[in-house]
Amino acid sequence: MPVFTNSDIKMRRNLQGITAADLAERVGCDTHTIYNYERGGDGAQGCDPDPNMMYKIAEALGDMNIWFDWMRTKYWS
Repeated sequence: MPVFTNSDIKMRRNLQGITAADLAERVGCDTHTIYNYERGGDGAQGCDPDPNMMYKIAEALGDMNIWFDWMRTKYWS
């Protein structure tokens, strides 16, 4: 089963050449929020997106497998 970490958001964003600002605009939040999501909820001033926001991120990146992998990792493992 795939394991998804928040840093995977940054990795996939970078692979597509999308800036954090571009992604933020696509999903309707600010750039700092995207950076916080990429850092994750490990206490390093990061946070986890809620499932709806993660869905928007996956949709904006054009890969719904991101959402399924994230849901499996966060809620179904």
